Amino acid sequence: MTGEGKRAVTEWHFVSNYSTTRNPFRLYALGFGPVFQGPNASGALSTLQTMQFYAGTQTSASTPLAASQIVTGTDTQMSANMVNAFTSILESGVQIALIQ
Repeated sequence: MTGEGKRAVTEWHFVSNYSTTRNPFRLYALGFGPVFQGPNASGALSTLQTMQFYAGTQTSASTPLAASQIVTGTDTQMSANMVNAFTSILESGVQIALIQ
């Protein structure tokens, strides 16, 4: 989080604007495309893990993303993997909003 420094999650506007005590904000990052596979994927995956950590979704920045959150493969595989990613998140009891 460039320029933000290490701030408490509750200090971020998106957390306070989209959270309640009963339903805290959770950010689920999805790694989509070839940059998230192969020998150079660790840097890209680390960025997403850090985003989830600072948003309070996971307790450590070193916790790997769930396999369902990494969408790679052929076009057909990526389409199926994207459906699986959204399904996994929705079935976890967490609501998401897609903003265009």
